[in-house]
This record gives sequence, structure tokens and C-alpha cells, in this order.
Amino acid sequence: MIIDAHNHLVMSHGSWGEGSSHELPIEAIHDRLRRGDVAGVGLIVGGDRAFPEMNAASSWQGTLRALGQVLRGLSRSAGGPSVVRTLDDLERLSVEQPGLLFGIEGVAPCFDSPFADPVTAVHILAQLGIRSVQFLGGNPQSVFETERSSLRLSRVGRDLVAEAERLSMLIDVAHLCGDEPAFADLLDAVTTPPIVSHHSCRAITGLPRALSDDGIRAVASAKGVIGINLGSGWLNADGRQGTTDDVLRHVRHIVDLVGVEHVAIGSDHVDAEVVPQDLPDDLFLEGFEGPESLGQVADALAGAGFDSGERALILGGNVLRVWRSALGRME
Repeated sequence: MIIDAHNHLVMSHGSWGEGSSHELPIEAIHDRLRRGDVAGVGLIVGGDRAFPEMNAASSWQGTLRALGQVLRGLSRSAGGPSVVRTLDDLERLSVEQPGLLFGIEGVAPCFDSPFADPVTAVHILAQLGIRSVQFLGGNPQSVFETERSSLRLSRVGRDLVAEAERLSMLIDVAHLCGDEPAFADLLDAVTTPPIVSHHSCRAITGLPRALSDDGIRAVASAKGVIGINLGSGWLNADGRQGTTDDVLRHVRHIVDLVGVEHVAIGSDHVDAEVVPQDLPDDLFLEGFEGPESLGQVADALAGAGFDSGERALILGGNVLRVWRSALGRME
């Protein structure tokens, strides 16, 4: 059983036509998850730009349209995936009926909603089923502020974290690299284990945007988990297509540095041939088609000598732990 901490299946299967009433083809998605032995997905349904609408009037509108496509598709699908909103939902996860934990990649929707109040907006998103909030970019003058040339979490940002946690949302710090004061501010602000849903290790790639060892240690100290991004450009810095050997190098580095309890898989998958953004064909691993190919990673871990208990943690147990911690706050 595999849990993918971060996936863009909505962008891959959603409608790219403005104003369309298209519904997500849930049966096709369900088939892909089942073939990959996937029981749970951190499904991105919107955010700063992570929605399949080319000319949305705002990130709020684009996010709601994407979420509407998902919910409409689910309502017409019998026996397909379920939406993960509660601890009970997590306990029912299986490959036959996988769970979708909705998330937004960036908090811009909270700032361009009709409510003129980001805390109210995040509350509405929670009521619609959003359970994960990634604090990248958004409106940097609102969520983050510059203090002596350093990016810090603003008062508004802290209010958003507090409200998101009160509403049983998971705090995702992916896309920050671990060096920013804002990274430390976010980890200081959370009271449940954070997730870095899709990232890579700077010690392996040398890329400044990758997660530093100090950042990895900080996440581990907060009892959080780091999902390894399966994008070629995150796994290596030499321009070649990634392989499962590259994935193993990043997994092994985190295991050696902080322990097996803090590493997972966050594929960041999107179908490059579908999304009209000139994405390269070799965006992901050799032979990787999407969630249906995640068994390749499971096989690579076994071949590299990770025992069954370690594989269970890396492939899903660690993500489920932080999901449970966030959902366990539900009042």
C-alpha cells in the first residue's frame, strides 16, 4: 500500500477550457491508483496556479472550479475514491477505495477571495474539504514579510497557520529550502508535525532550491516528514532524466541523517503531455507514467535492502502519521 504525499492528477485530468462544467473522470483516476497499489493521495486541487484553467479571474475562482470538477466527478462515481476529511476516513483507506486528501499549493486563494479576509477564506476552504495548506509564495507581502533582507512569516501568516491548524489542516512547507527565517518561523508556529510534501536534498544535488541538511534536521525535530519529489530537475542537477537510483540516493541521505521515520514519497506528478505549459517529456523518472508506476519505487527500495518495515514507513506509514496528527485536532 502506497501513499503519494503530493500529486497533480486534477491538472492532468481536469478541463483546460475556461468556464467549463467538466467533471473529473474519477474512474480513470481510480484505475491508475489501483494499478500503482496507491491507497492515498495528497491531491492538489488549487492554490496559486495549480488548477487547470488557463485564464481564471483569480486563484480563488480557479481553485473553486478545480474543486468543483473533483467533487462533481466523485458524486457520480460509485465505489471510487473517497475524500479524506476525518480520522475515520483515514482508517478506511485501501487500494480498492483510495482516499484523496485535498490540498492547495500556495495561499493566494485566501487573499483574493471575495471575503477580504484570508482567515475567513481558509475557514471556507476547510468546510469544502481542504485539509492541507502549502505556504509557498502566495502574496509575499501578506504571508511573508521582509525583515533586514530576510523573509519572515508575517502576523497574517501566523494567523493563517493558527486557523488552519484549528481546522485540522496540515501545514506544508514545501518549496522553502530550509535556510529562510520564514522556514524556521513556520516550524515554530505549527503545533502538529509538518510535512514537506515534495522536495529533494541539497546535499545530493547541490541545488540551492533543494532542502538543506539543517532544514531536514529541523523538520525531523518537529516530528515531520519529507516527501521525495520524483521530478528529474529535483533529483539531479545535470539535466538528465531521473531514475529510481536517484530517488534512492535522496531517500538514503534522509534516512542516514535523521532516520527512516522522516522520509516519504511526494511524486509531484503531472502528465506533461496533457498540461499545455510546454513541460518536457522527461519531466519525471525513466518509465514513470504517473501513480500507476509508483511500484517502481517500491521495487527499488526492496532491491536496495530496505526491509519490509522500513518500506512500509517510506511508502506510506510516515505520511499517514502526520495526516493522523493533523486530523486528530478536529473539534
